[in-house]
Amino acid sequence: MRVLHYGRKPHVYRIFFLIDEPTETVHVVHVRRGARQPATDVELKGPR
Repeated sequence: MRVLHYGRKPHVYRIFFLIDEPTETVHVVHVRRGARQPATDVELKGPR
């Protein structure tokens, strides 16, 4: 799981994503406002 912070204060978003290197595909798991509480394991379960 990787996290990208996107935007400028106060409009920052955290984008949680997975990279599938063999197929060169990015799977976006969740996008949330930076001000929210940390994401839980249940929210961040990506595609299997």
